[in-house]
Amino acid sequence: MRASGMELSSEKKTMAKGTFWNLTGNLLLKVVSLVYTVLLARLFPQEEVGVFYLALGVMYLAAIFGDMGLNASFRRYFPFFLGRGEKKNARNLLISSYAFTGGLSILIAGGLFLLSGPIADSFGYPSMVPPLQLLSLFLATSTFFGLNCAFLSGLKRMKEANFVNNGQNVLKLLLSIALYYYFGQDAVAMALAFTASYFVFVIVSFYYVKKGIWENGLAGRGIDLPGKVSVMREVLPFGLALALLAEINNVAFYTDRLMMGYLMPVETAASQIAVYSIALSLALFIPVFPGAVSGIFSPIITELYGKGKKEEMEKTARTAARWNIFLLVPITLIMVIFSYEIMGMLYGESYMAGAFVLAAFSVGIFFRNMANVPGTILEAMRQVKVEYYVAGAVVAINLLLNWMLIPVYGMDGAAVASSASMLVAMLMLMHFCRKITGFEFMGEGLKPLLAGLISFALILLLKGHIMGVVDLIADAISYPEGIVGAIAQKLVKAFLVGGILAVTFAVYIACVVLLRGVEREDWELAFMGMGKARMPGWMIDKVKGFVEAVY
Repeated sequence: MRASGMELSSEKKTMAKGTFWNLTGNLLLKVVSLVYTVLLARLFPQEEVGVFYLALGVMYLAAIFGDMGLNASFRRYFPFFLGRGEKKNARNLLISSYAFTGGLSILIAGGLFLLSGPIADSFGYPSMVPPLQLLSLFLATSTFFGLNCAFLSGLKRMKEANFVNNGQNVLKLLLSIALYYYFGQDAVAMALAFTASYFVFVIVSFYYVKKGIWENGLAGRGIDLPGKVSVMREVLPFGLALALLAEINNVAFYTDRLMMGYLMPVETAASQIAVYSIALSLALFIPVFPGAVSGIFSPIITELYGKGKKEEMEKTARTAARWNIFLLVPITLIMVIFSYEIMGMLYGESYMAGAFVLAAFSVGIFFRNMANVPGTILEAMRQVKVEYYVAGAVVAINLLLNWMLIPVYGMDGAAVASSASMLVAMLMLMHFCRKITGFEFMGEGLKPLLAGLISFALILLLKGHIMGVVDLIADAISYPEGIVGAIAQKLVKAFLVGGILAVTFAVYIACVVLLRGVEREDWELAFMGMGKARMPGWMIDKVKGFVEAVY
C-alpha cells in the first residue's frame, strides 16, 4: 500500500530494523523479569525481598559515581564522533573510558564493601550487610557491562546488545532458583545471583565489543596518549556533569523506597518496600514498547545532529513520536484497568495491596515516556543545563510529596508522589524542546491519545467478560507438585496476562486505524517489522486490507 512517490529514508529503515530487535529483546527481557519477580514474591519472605531491594536501591545510588558519568557521556559522544567520521576520537573515547572506569569502579566498590555495616545500621536492618557486600561486587562489574552495551548500541548493533542484556537476565533467574535451594530463603541468595549474572555476561559482552571494533575499523596501533588526553578533556567534564545529573535522577527514582525505610516503622517497612518494589517492577513493563523506539532513535538522532541535518532530525523525530505514543497507550491501559487482578494473579494475595501502587505508578510512567522523543533530542544536543532544571524540579517535588504523603498513606502516598514528579518532568521536557528546537510533537499524539481514551472505555466495559475467560482457563489446568509446578503455573498466568494484552492491543489498533491516528508511512514500517517478526503472510495481508479500506 505504498503511496506514490513515497520513499522511506535510510534512517527510518534503520529505525524500523532497530525497533524490531529492541522490541523483541525488551519483550523477552520483561517476560523473564516478570517471572523473576514472581519467583521472588512466591519463594522468598516479604521481609527478605524488601531487604534485597533496599540494598539494591542503595547500590544504584552509589553506582553513578563508579564511572564519573563516563558511560552516560559515552552514549552521547560515541555516535556523535561516528556521525562526523571521527573514528580515531571514537576509539580513543572507548579505550579511555575502559581505563578510567575500571579503576574507579573497583575503588568505590571496595569503599562500599567496608561501609556496608554502618549503612545497614542506619536503616535498622543488620541483615542487610551481606547483600550490600555482594552487591558492591556487582558495582565493580556493572560499569563495564553498561559501557559494552553502550558501545553496541552506538554502532546500532541492537541484536547483540539485546542478547547480552537478555542473557544476563535469564542467568539471574536461573541462579536465583539454584541458590534458593543452596542458601535458603534470604536476601543473600538474591544478591549473589544478581551479582554473578552480571559478572558472567560482562565477559560475554567483551567478545561482541572486540568483533564490533574490528568490523567498524576502530582498531588501531600505538597508545596515542595525546589523543586520549584530548578526548578526555572534552568528555570528562561533561561526564561529571552527567554523573551528578544521573545521581539526581536516581535520587528521584529511589528516594521513595529509601524514605519509606526511614519514615515507616521498622517492623512494617521491609514488607511495604517489598510490595512497592514488586509493583514498580511490573509497572516498568510499560516502557518496553516505547523503549524499543527510543533505543534506536537515540543513536540515529545523535548522528543526524552531528551531521547538522536538522530537517531530517525533525522528520525522524515526528515518526518516533507517533510510534512512541502508539506503543505506549495499550500497555498502560492494562496496568491501570487490571492492576488488582494482575497483582493477585502473578504474586498472590499478600501482594494485592500493591494494586493502587501499580496503577498510580503506571500513570506516572506514561507521563514520563510521553516525553521520550523531546528528551532524547535534548540529550543529543547535549542540553545538560535543561536536564538539570528538570531533574532538580523532579527531585524537589518528589522529596516534598514523599515527606508529606508516606507518613499518612504509606506506599500509596509514595506512588502518588512519584507519579506527580514524572508529570512535571514530561511538561518541562516538552516545553524546553519546543523552545530550543522549535519542534512541536503534541499534534502527532492527539489522535492516538483519543484512541486510547475510547479503548479505555471499551476495555472497562469488557473487563468482567475478559477476567471470566482468564479464570476459566486458569482453573482448567492442573500442575505438578513442587518448584516445577510453581514455575509452570506462573508461566501460564504470564501467558494469560499476554492474552489480556493482545485483546487490549487489538481494540486499540482498531480505534487508531478508524481515527487515522498514524500516517501511511508508519504502516509501511509496521509491515516491514511484521515481516521481520516472521508473521504469517495471510495475517499481514488481512491487516493491510483493513488499513487500505480505511486509508
